[in-house]
Amino acid sequence: YEALNYADKLKINMRNQPYTTPQPPITHTPTIQETLHATFAQLTTVLQTLLHHGL
Repeated sequence: YEALNYADKLKINMRNQPYTTPQPPITHTPTIQETLHATFAQLTTVLQTLLHHGL
């Protein structure tokens, strides 16, 4: 039962979190590598969220 409750709390927390994390103010032009890394991280976050929702 505790494991199920913990999973439910995780799902609720995932729902409450916005899909995109706030970006820090850009003080320099990001390199292609930085841009790809940020995009990949964002995609990973969305995929994890979808998996948690069981979609």
